[in-house]
Amino acid sequence: MHHFLVAAAALFTTVLPARADQILGFGRIDNGGRVMFGGPKLDGYQNDKFTSQPNAIQIRGSTSTGEMPGASAKASGGTYGRPLGDWLATTQFNVATISALRAWPAAALVGGAEVRTSGYYAAADRGGAEYLWSATSAAADDGCLVIAPTGLTDPGRWLRQLPNGSDISLLTCGVVADYDFGSGTGTDNTAALQAAVFAAQSPASQGEGYRLTVPSGAILSGGITVAGQVEVVGAGSASSVFVLKSASKSAMFIIKTSAKYNYTNDGHPAAAMHFSKFRIAGQAGVGGNTGAHGFDFVSGGAIPAWVRLDDITAYNLSGSGVHANGFSGFAEFTRSSFIGNAKYGTDTGSTADWRYIDCDWGGNTSGNFRSQHDVQMTLYNPNISGAGGYGAEIFQSDLKVSGGSIDLNNKSGIRYVSDPKGVYRLVLTGGFSFGGNGRSATNRYHDLEIHGSGTGVLLSGARFSHKPHTQDVSSEITNNIYIDPDSTASILENSNQFAGGSIASQGVTNAPNRFGAAFTPYTPSMLASGASTFVAGNTSGRYQLVGKRLDFSLNCTITKSGDGSTWVAIALPGTLMPSANGAIAGFGSNAKILSGQIIAGKGYVFFRNADGTYPGADGLTITASGSVEIQ
Repeated sequence: MHHFLVAAAALFTTVLPARADQILGFGRIDNGGRVMFGGPKLDGYQNDKFTSQPNAIQIRGSTSTGEMPGASAKASGGTYGRPLGDWLATTQFNVATISALRAWPAAALVGGAEVRTSGYYAAADRGGAEYLWSATSAAADDGCLVIAPTGLTDPGRWLRQLPNGSDISLLTCGVVADYDFGSGTGTDNTAALQAAVFAAQSPASQGEGYRLTVPSGAILSGGITVAGQVEVVGAGSASSVFVLKSASKSAMFIIKTSAKYNYTNDGHPAAAMHFSKFRIAGQAGVGGNTGAHGFDFVSGGAIPAWVRLDDITAYNLSGSGVHANGFSGFAEFTRSSFIGNAKYGTDTGSTADWRYIDCDWGGNTSGNFRSQHDVQMTLYNPNISGAGGYGAEIFQSDLKVSGGSIDLNNKSGIRYVSDPKGVYRLVLTGGFSFGGNGRSATNRYHDLEIHGSGTGVLLSGARFSHKPHTQDVSSEITNNIYIDPDSTASILENSNQFAGGSIASQGVTNAPNRFGAAFTPYTPSMLASGASTFVAGNTSGRYQLVGKRLDFSLNCTITKSGDGSTWVAIALPGTLMPSANGAIAGFGSNAKILSGQIIAGKGYVFFRNADGTYPGADGLTITASGSVEIQ
């Protein structure tokens, strides 16, 4: 009977499904620390700790959701565990791309979840960034600072968390630097680049626009409008290149402000823009649309732009490197180049206050530099060379040039048309030099042409390095200084150097009677306020009296500045005294603009730097000219 029951039990056991509806045997812990219930086992129990490593675990019940809010987990290397609910509330995870991020299920996300993308279009393409989930945001997806899940119409967005003024790589905004100059092909980045600029200058930046960093490589794009505060910084003008599409009829960057700028929310000064360390080139070279400029400053809203450009190169464009027409705003260019463009290196008009510092113009087809009705423009140490046309065309603008050179241009070095209103003039000083101009036709062009009527030209401390053709047949220029016979522009000339001799030498000018005949030379004294050790150097001046009007020019050097302070005073001729207060502009050989004050009853002009500081320095030369009513 006993054997029968054992056999029956064994038979019964074999026909049952494996491990289904079984009564487990007595539990025991084997020598390996495993908990055994007959055949089934539950991993191990050792040192008062039970561990389990099943292939899967499922918690089920009539009302269970499968959740374990009370369970805890400990991060690898951590000391203490945290409830799973806490971990879920601060979820951090990675996705490969932006498209994967947009496709991520939004329903299970909680506010504060963070994600890191490994790239923008593909992992490791340098377009990865960190985003924070906002369950309440309904901001528009800009592909840069805001990413919306695909198909989601309710609030919920992935947001970049960046302090105002932070860096934003263009690669994290979908821009691809893959243009190949050999094949002429690459990704069109117009939409991505425009979205990045709009995002960076958004009102959310509180007037402290973000800094867009430009990667190395070439970026193909159409025209981009810039309307507010933003900074665009490349990896260097030899490394980062914007390539303007051949079909473009507008500039690479269009500076156009809005009349709706909110100073309270958006900051002041409005539209403070900074561009640096990159190149702009044309995909079509010089054969595209003539409106395809590097930068175009256009008339827009009532808010003026404040624009600074540093280490920018604009070359091989079918338009001009820089173009402006009707623009009201400030612009400053430093260490920038405008080379080989089909129109002009720079072509500007109606600007408010522009400066070029240590900039180069070269090989531009129509001409290197053109200025029309510019209200105030200053060039420090320019290099203007090799234009297909004039080196510089200046039409009724106020232009001051200190140092630098203009040479080897096909036509005249400078063609100047005076302002008939008597407001603006051309000032060339600080050792500014001419050389080798008029290369397209021998004995036709000049170093300097003067046309028009009204206020005219001040030449002080300039240098004309080549003799006129009448003195040297190898020279292409007819005159160093040519004056249109119909011109009535006033001209002041002093302390200049001529390779051909003096202003009266053969061919130096076609109108020697316009220089010096009515002017009387004098040697002005010079002193500094509060100085006991100040030493003046060589001083020279010229003047003429026309009724009660005194016209004069000065060229004075300081040997030793000593203990001078506040101002440097240079005497007017003889005992002549001004009848009223006034002001004139002066220039230092250190490229600083000087403010000269005239005081009624005082026979001096009192000079300070334009910023109010003391202008004295050992070896400094001050040049100035002006007119004053005398007693």
